[in-house]
Amino acid sequence: MPCAARAGAHVDREWERTPHPWNLREVRNFMVVFGLVGSAFDLLTFGVLFHFVGERPELFRSGWFVESLLTELAIIRFARETPYF
Repeated sequence: MPCAARAGAHVDREWERTPHPWNLREVRNFMVVFGLVGSAFDLLTFGVLFHFVGERPELFRSGWFVESLLTELAIIRFARETPYF
């Protein structure tokens, strides 16, 4: 539901009317930083889940799913509400 609500968000009409060039260096830097932060966060989540859940795969998978869902929602919120994008 939160993803569907974000799809209906309004964009500033003035910003929408003008073309915006891509800065490939900026896109590359964002991808590298975001990838490294995401990998570090995944490793941290893996360690925390393994420490607290141990060797119970059903709880580990459930925890990983919930963490992935919350991360996705946070990224959607950041991408839609930050004027940078």
